[in-house]
Amino acid sequence: MANATTETDESRLPSMKQRLRLGFLLLSILPLISCVIAMLTIDRMADLQDSWIDSYRIQQQAQQQAQMQQLGMEKLARHWPSLSPRERQVWLTELGERQQQLTDSLEDPKAKGLAEELLRSLKSLDPQATDAFSLPGMAEASRDLGVRIGKLSQSQLDKQQHDAALDRWKLKLILAGFTLLLLLISQTLAWFILGRHFVRPLLQLRRRLNLLSQQRPIVAGLTPVNREVQQMDEQLSRLQQRLGQETGLAQKDAITGLHNRSALNQHLQQQWLRALRHGDNLSLLLLSPDKLQQYDGTPLGPLPHPSFIRVIQLLELHCNRADDFLAHVRDDTLALVLSGTDLEQAVKQAQKLCQLTLSADIPAPLKASNPRITLSVGIASQVPRSAHAWDSLLQDAEAALVQARAQGGNQALVAPCALPDRQAPIAQVS
Repeated sequence: MANATTETDESRLPSMKQRLRLGFLLLSILPLISCVIAMLTIDRMADLQDSWIDSYRIQQQAQQQAQMQQLGMEKLARHWPSLSPRERQVWLTELGERQQQLTDSLEDPKAKGLAEELLRSLKSLDPQATDAFSLPGMAEASRDLGVRIGKLSQSQLDKQQHDAALDRWKLKLILAGFTLLLLLISQTLAWFILGRHFVRPLLQLRRRLNLLSQQRPIVAGLTPVNREVQQMDEQLSRLQQRLGQETGLAQKDAITGLHNRSALNQHLQQQWLRALRHGDNLSLLLLSPDKLQQYDGTPLGPLPHPSFIRVIQLLELHCNRADDFLAHVRDDTLALVLSGTDLEQAVKQAQKLCQLTLSADIPAPLKASNPRITLSVGIASQVPRSAHAWDSLLQDAEAALVQARAQGGNQALVAPCALPDRQAPIAQVS
């Protein structure tokens, strides 16, 4: 049932290929949109330029027509007496049509009024008259009209050029805004597609692998954004379970069932760093049953295994705090890590264990000079000052244990470097 549910969930999630295909499709649309916007902007700027050119051309044509009217009227005034009425009529008709076109093309009210007045004056001329005294004045008025049109043309062109420059800047700002918007959209899509579905799972994968390499528990898994990531998450979970089982077996001593030396070193380092961060005490007891001897002082050999197991059971029964850590170091030597315990408390605990071992009346072999099993303890306690000096506890406790055995056993001695004063008396149980 669980497998069927997992397969159903995986079928609902898209694959990496689908995510990549979707991401590339969306990202490829953005350049197309940018090209369309750029082309529209270029067309708009071209339209503005064409409008400005057309306006300039119209103004130039109006100015040229005014100049031609001036020249035509001056020429007609000079040749009026020598022209026949019919020729005069042709000239007047041509000048009237040109004046009408000029009047229609003007937008300025004053210039348009002056052009209309000239048009009426032209229409009022009689080709049958022998003299045309008004033509020189009309030519002068046409010249003034041309000058006025020229000034208007220049001012209008300056204004149009200024407006065209403003429009170009507006288009540039609009294009820059669209570019920034497309950039923001592309970054958002890139994060949504690549970051959320690829980069973040890889970072989570690296974090999980680091925790696995440090043999630490993993709190959160990978975010199932696609089928491949979900499969990796399930494989990592199975790998974590397998490593946890193998690590638990590898850190257990096969003879005693206690933690072995490797687990002791790892735990001692962790507690040393914890005490270093909090400025707390850390104590270590090295415990070992005393060597068995015959009445003549001849060694009897190692402690029988059943007796050693009874000592271990006794220690496990009375070292029941949550932070107590009991491990088998070597042969018949045990270690007890006391976290958050100062020297005075460690000495009391060591004396208690020595007394409990003596009171348990664990029998020794028949040939032993001492009928009961006794315990020697080496005590070391420090407030850590350096992150790399954790093994000094083992060295100090080892030295204290050797001294306790040398003084006859059945006692707990404190390492000299752990005492506030090196000349202070040594704790002893007899």
